Amino acid sequence: ILMAGPWWKFWHVFLPIWEWIIVRSEIIWDRVGST
Repeated sequence: ILMAGPWWKFWHVFLPIWEWIIVRSEIIWDRVGST
């Protein structure tokens, strides 16, 4: 039920982007902390 409709498409697109943002932000913060 929760997986039906536009919500599934939304999460299917949003989650990979959100994971990418988290990974990128961690890399950036690691570089900022190292300098």
